Amino acid sequence: RPEAREEHHAEDRERAARGVPVRLADGAETRQDVQVRPGRELTLRVVDGRGFPIEDARVEFYGQEIPGDQGTARINYDPDHGGFERPTDAAGRVAFRSLWPTGTIVLSLTREGFVPRVVEIDLETESGEVQITLRASRRLAGIVLDDQGSPVEGARVICADAETARN
Repeated sequence: RPEAREEHHAEDRERAARGVPVRLADGAETRQDVQVRPGRELTLRVVDGRGFPIEDARVEFYGQEIPGDQGTARINYDPDHGGFERPTDAAGRVAFRSLWPTGTIVLSLTREGFVPRVVEIDLETESGEVQITLRASRRLAGIVLDDQGSPVEGARVICADAETARN
């Protein structure tokens, strides 16, 4: 019913005009004006090494680092209540529409057949659509041998790229 909706909005406007109640440390209550800004929108396009979109890549929102007067705070929240983890569509895209307007977001990207990747995106410098490339993973097979040339049962092998190996 349109009249009921208008009454509800009128009540909201009246409450907003009175301010938001804030409880102080000594237990007293005051009212503060609160200004709500629209969230920041960011679209990612996830592609392979040849620039083709990757469908169903898992993009997980790890949180956001927000600079402040007392240093940088890391907060974790569910942007636009769409879940912390989202799949890319057929065009390799996924959107976050209600991000805190400043700071750096941290995302994890995974997809079977590709090397997992964690990226940080600075919202001060990036806007619109950000393209992220995932490298294809490769299969490695072999036998681990000891100094005498005998197979080592239960050996653990860790593969890393040159940059990771240096660190």
